[in-house]
Amino acid sequence: MGISNDDKEINRVAAIFYGAGGGLIIDEVGLLLTFDNYWTSLTYSFLIVFLAIIIVLMFFYRYRLAILGEIAEFTTSKVSLYLGIFLAAVSVGFIVQTDNFFVTVLASIVVIISVIVVAVFLIKKLKMTSEKQHL
Repeated sequence: MGISNDDKEINRVAAIFYGAGGGLIIDEVGLLLTFDNYWTSLTYSFLIVFLAIIIVLMFFYRYRLAILGEIAEFTTSKVSLYLGIFLAAVSVGFIVQTDNFFVTVLASIVVIISVIVVAVFLIKKLKMTSEKQHL
């Protein structure tokens, strides 16, 4: 409510609901995730991750047009091609050198994203050259 509306009173009510709900979630996460041990670092880690995700989502919602414009501009630059190739090569190196499952999964995700970035760059370049030939 508070993010999508510019009314001052609605923002206050949304902040109260958000604060109360966040407090209840964080209060119980220690009990739920640590089996009655409130004083573990997992509770604080969950709080930080939860708040970071909420803040990132708020920024993405608020600045979505600017972010999409920046992504469109990035995918047409050669930097995206070089960065995609570099990340794919480094990630494949991690996959080859490790036996850790978490590192392998994370590096595989980075390889997939890198291949997508390179493919988008190449598709846009091919589309631009075909449009120039038709003119």
